[in-house]
Amino acid sequence: PRALFSDTEEGTWYHCEMTYEGHMGGALTLTASAQLCRHIAANVLGEDESNVPQSMASDALGELLNLLCGRFTYAVYGSEKSFALAAPAIYRIGREKWFEFFAQPDTIRLSVEGEPLLLTLRYASAV
Repeated sequence: PRALFSDTEEGTWYHCEMTYEGHMGGALTLTASAQLCRHIAANVLGEDESNVPQSMASDALGELLNLLCGRFTYAVYGSEKSFALAAPAIYRIGREKWFEFFAQPDTIRLSVEGEPLLLTLRYASAV
């Protein structure tokens, strides 16, 4: 994973967490570079990436996670079960924290437009 960074690049990363409760509980997380967040926001807004402020870029990661969490609970548990979805919490993280998330055994490592995207899913016991 260290090959994803040059020797001088510190990188700006965002980690977004979202929990759900209901029939079962759990959490989903996404971790992405600021560049990927900006790319997502630009596509959603139909704007050039250079016109997207960083605050909107990180919010786009939260919106993406909100969509994924809602779709996940529906796909796995069906429409008969209801869930309360917490608002996504977004944190700015540094390079070392990103490597910690990357190294976790339950992390799914994806590539989107050449940028890494980390996804985790954790189940909790019945609520």
